[in-house]
Amino acid sequence: MIPLALYIVLLTISIGVNVDEVGPGDALKTILESFAFVIILIGLKLMADQPTYDLIGKSIVIGAVVTSVVAIIQLGVEPYFMRIGDNRAAFGSVIRSNGIFSTEYFHSYFLIIAIVWVFTTIKNNLLKTGLVILFSIGVVTSFMRMSWIILALVLVTYLIFINKVALEKILFAGLAGLAMLLCVTIFYYQDIANSAVVKDRLTDSVGGRKGYYNMVLNNIHKKPWLGYGGLKNDVYYINLLRITGDRDRATATTGSLHSGYFQSLFEYGVPASICFTLFVLLSTLYYSRSFKNNLYFVIPFLASVIFMVGNLTNTFLFLSYISVLYAVHIGMGMGIQKIEETKILRPKTEYLK
Repeated sequence: MIPLALYIVLLTISIGVNVDEVGPGDALKTILESFAFVIILIGLKLMADQPTYDLIGKSIVIGAVVTSVVAIIQLGVEPYFMRIGDNRAAFGSVIRSNGIFSTEYFHSYFLIIAIVWVFTTIKNNLLKTGLVILFSIGVVTSFMRMSWIILALVLVTYLIFINKVALEKILFAGLAGLAMLLCVTIFYYQDIANSAVVKDRLTDSVGGRKGYYNMVLNNIHKKPWLGYGGLKNDVYYINLLRITGDRDRATATTGSLHSGYFQSLFEYGVPASICFTLFVLLSTLYYSRSFKNNLYFVIPFLASVIFMVGNLTNTFLFLSYISVLYAVHIGMGMGIQKIEETKILRPKTEYLK
C-alpha cells in the first residue's frame, strides 16, 4: 500500500503544479478517481466476508456466460445482436464481438477474469472445462491481440504452475487448437490476409505505439520529477499530431499513450511511475506466494497478472474499466488475508482464556 499511497501523493502534487494546463475540472476528476480506487480496495478488504466474495465471483461467471453467448451470435449469426458500442472490423465483413459490453476489450478482459474464478471456485471438472472453453471462444471472438496473449498466459500459468497439469497434455491441447485454427484459415485465407487484424495489428509496429513511447522518453527529461500533469499540453498536442495526424488524438479527446507505465511516467514523472510500477509488481509477487497456503489467493494473483500485462499496451489507471476489477480483486485478496489472520489469532486467544 505504501507505493500506492506515494503514487497518489505524487500524482496530486503533479496535477497541482500543472493545474493551469490540466484544468480544474480534469484535475479534480483525476484526484477523486485515485481516492475512489483506494476506497474500493479498502472497502473490499474491510468487508472480510468470503460468502460475499463468492457471490461476486458467481455474478461474474453468470455475466461471462451471457456475454460469451452473445459474442458467438454476433460473430456467426447477427453482428448487431445486442451490440451497444463499437463495431470494429475483424476480417472481411466480420465485425469484432463486444458481447454485452461497449468495446471488445471490456468484453475479453471480463471473460479472462471469469476464467480465473472458474478455475478457482468450480469443483466439477466437466462444468469447469465447458465454461473455460466457452469463455475462451468468447475471448477469441474479440480479435484483440493483447487479450489473446493474456488468455494464453493465464491458462499456462494456472495449468502448469498452479494445477501442475502435465506439460505433454498442454502441448497436445495447444497443437489440437492450432490445427483447428489452421483449418479455418484455409477457408478464409484471403479475407484474413487483407483483414484489419493482420494489417493493423499483426504486421503493424504496435499500432504506432513505438512513436508514443519514444515521444515520452524524448520529452520526460524536461519535467522528470512531476511530469506534465495530464495529456492536455503543448508537448502532447504537437507530438501526437505529428505521429497520428489526428486532432482528436492530439487534444486527448480520444485515445491515450497505450501503456499505463508510459502514461504514468509522462503525466506524473519518474518517481510516480516507479511507485505505480512497484505497486503492481509487489501485489503480483505477494499473491504469487500466498496461494500456496490458500487457493483463493489465485484469484487476486491472476487478476494482478492481467492488470500488469494489460498495462504494457493499454492504459488502465484508477477508474478505467480493468482498474476497477483490479481494485475489487486486490481488495478481496486483502480481505481473505484478514480472515486467515483472524483464524490464526482466534485459537491463541481461546488458549489464553
